Amino acid sequence: MAQDNCFANSLPENLDNCFNDESASGVSLRVQYIPAAFIESIALPPADGAMEATVKIAKGGIELAEGKSWKGIDLVMDENELKEVLVGGKANQKGQIEFTAMIPKFSTKALGWKRRFANVPLVLNVPDSNGRNWIVGTKFSPAMIESAETTTGKAYEDKAATTVVIKANTYVYLYEGDIVETQDPQAS
Repeated sequence: MAQDNCFANSLPENLDNCFNDESASGVSLRVQYIPAAFIESIALPPADGAMEATVKIAKGGIELAEGKSWKGIDLVMDENELKEVLVGGKANQKGQIEFTAMIPKFSTKALGWKRRFANVPLVLNVPDSNGRNWIVGTKFSPAMIESAETTTGKAYEDKAATTVVIKANTYVYLYEGDIVETQDPQAS
């Protein structure tokens, strides 16, 4: 049995809600990614303290290695979802993130991205429809592609796209800073 002080830092808080506050569901039509090896450091929040504070990475809390930068991916509208789930047995729950995304078109760029990053540990920024930056994966618990399928579709009205499921064995974090994406150099 757990000691009496085992849960001393598990202080309860109210989860209040104002029903007049606007809040949109879904994610942005553009996300950013970077190989986890390109992350110099991520200052994760402490596990104790106010509940909201345990989820937030402070502005400047993500440092990239010199010369490295975030890149972006366009997504199909209304086909993407970010989830944080608890996995494991009773009294042994752990956080896991699942991000399902649909990249438009049956294209060489999408096929090349899928092949290049199939086994590369990643960190993603998934902005939600309210403009908040949600971080998927960390330097030490990166996100990985679990599955990816590129299809032309069967009928004219079908979506030709790459559907990818990315998972990370960690919790999702809200980044209070800005993610700066760089453009690719122009081909000559």
